[in-house]
Amino acid sequence: MIKVKTVEITIKTEDLITVSDAAKELEVARKTIERWIKDGKLLAIKTEQNVYLDRSRIEKLKQAKTQ
Repeated sequence: MIKVKTVEITIKTEDLITVSDAAKELEVARKTIERWIKDGKLLAIKTEQNVYLDRSRIEKLKQAKTQ
C-alpha cells in the first residue's frame, strides 16, 4: 500500500512560469520540458487549466546553459 501525504503550500503566481513560456526562455521544444517533468528533472504544479514550473529553477537552467 502506498501512503500519500497531502500538504498545503502557498505560491505567488509571479514565482511560476508556464511550460510554453519556459520552453521559450530555454530555447527548447515544449516536448523537452514535458520530458524533463516526466523524468523528474523539473517539478510541475498542475492545475485544471495549466502546468506551471518554478520560475527560479528555469532561470538557473538558463544561466547554466549560457555558461
